[in-house]
Amino acid sequence: MVVSLLLFCGLAAAAPGLQTICNANPYGRPNSWSCSALLQSFAPPLDDAIRIFDEEQLAVTYDGSWPGIVNPFKTKVVQVPRMWTHAGCNLALMSYASPPRVSENNTSAENVVSRVGATSWKNIFHAVAVLLDECLVQQKTGGAVIVPNALLPKRPILTIFAYEVDSYFETIWNDYQNRPHGVRPIDPKILSGNESVIALNDSGSNADNVSTA
Repeated sequence: MVVSLLLFCGLAAAAPGLQTICNANPYGRPNSWSCSALLQSFAPPLDDAIRIFDEEQLAVTYDGSWPGIVNPFKTKVVQVPRMWTHAGCNLALMSYASPPRVSENNTSAENVVSRVGATSWKNIFHAVAVLLDECLVQQKTGGAVIVPNALLPKRPILTIFAYEVDSYFETIWNDYQNRPHGVRPIDPKILSGNESVIALNDSGSNADNVSTA
């Protein structure tokens, strides 16, 4: 296990440009060894096949119909969100959510969600390796990492959260299960860890512990 964790740190150094958010208030302090073992159980590090990751439930229309998507790849569509848990560590793969777009014609307070995008399990493995190194190993906290579209690298499509069992983020995850919507990793109310506020649709600003690897 020591060797594998050191390997993750090496992979993190070789995967620049990923944005991580490290903060113990919402995410707690998950065990780095448990998280590294968990990652190896679902994300093959050599699987570079491009796949569509889709959160279809966020596209349901007012009449309850599901529009579906066009899949140009030979690989199967991966439905999100997904959550894995092992010995005090939870990893959640969710659609990326950005701040609300407020303009003269659009005053919605809802987060803007990238519900569909293309990447690979290899890219996800490397993203979690960065998250483990920068947050769990270096800062001893949980956190999140933003995964870009493999075909459009400047467009974020997924967020991976590493959080401790019984942390505040688990409350947010449970609420999400009942009412699907965009969850922003840099939402200041989430980072505050204030359990009196379910911080899911807030326009706030970036957190202090946001870094780009």
